[in-house]
Amino acid sequence: MIVAIDAGYGWTKGVSENGRQVAFPSVVAEPSPGRDQGILGGAAPEWRVTLDGHASLVGDAAMAKAGAIRAWDASAADRAGYPSLVYAAAGLLGAAGPTELRLGLPLAIYFDGGARPALRERFSAPVTVALDGRAPVLLRPERVRVLPQGAGAYFAALAADPGLRDRPAGVVDIGSRTTDFAVFAKGPKGLGPREDLCGSVDAGMADVYGAVQRRLEEALGKPVAPERVERILRWQDGVADVGGTRIDLRPWVQDAGQALADRIRADVARAWGDEADFLAAVFLAGGGAVALAQPLRGIHPAARTIADAP
Repeated sequence: MIVAIDAGYGWTKGVSENGRQVAFPSVVAEPSPGRDQGILGGAAPEWRVTLDGHASLVGDAAMAKAGAIRAWDASAADRAGYPSLVYAAAGLLGAAGPTELRLGLPLAIYFDGGARPALRERFSAPVTVALDGRAPVLLRPERVRVLPQGAGAYFAALAADPGLRDRPAGVVDIGSRTTDFAVFAKGPKGLGPREDLCGSVDAGMADVYGAVQRRLEEALGKPVAPERVERILRWQDGVADVGGTRIDLRPWVQDAGQALADRIRADVARAWGDEADFLAAVFLAGGGAVALAQPLRGIHPAARTIADAP
């Protein structure tokens, strides 16, 4: 089976060759023996994964824990909890036995010569994967391919609009920690990313959450965990109950989102220069493409948000 998994800083997303999909927050936590059952009000199997005997909570169940970890290490091969995220996604996609893993990396890391071999090495050995409610399976990675994250968005856009095939196009993928941008065009060796027009902006939706977190800390007068801010925005419609008073965080989100969109537009314009005039389309992808749809208008005359952008 072939499974493609992007364990990003914000979300882990995966798809199998038969079209099955999965997505959950890239958060890992240690389980509390005997006390986590029903943490999300149900017995869903996806929130606990055991790798060779070591159990972890992932996704929303992990976010609900006080000791949740969302690792921000630059190198995927060194990120804490990264295998739990990848193998949880692979298990949910039905992977077992011989498996081809396709893993995504941010462009700034992808072009680092040592990053891809290190990631392939980390996932080269067989591992026993158990999801709660399912029998353990032995997953044997027969091949590990590492791809630039923007490539998935580009080929998904081409599948929806084959008329753009072989025409130069840009991708702006707004993730949680970073925003990747790339240009795919035909060259002497065929179609591929132009390395001189690929890169990353060291900013993403986490900057929006961070700005909101700081304003909430000012209002409260003490530190606030970033996971709490995310829970308020995702699970409480952006309205927090603080000391018996309701605080609407949505205007803060709007202000921070506009600032992030302005930075992305400026950095991409600077990187692409006049080459932007010769693009047939610019595809906007990632969770930020939806959250920043309005403030990102004007990034390019032919910009469009791809289907299933997050």
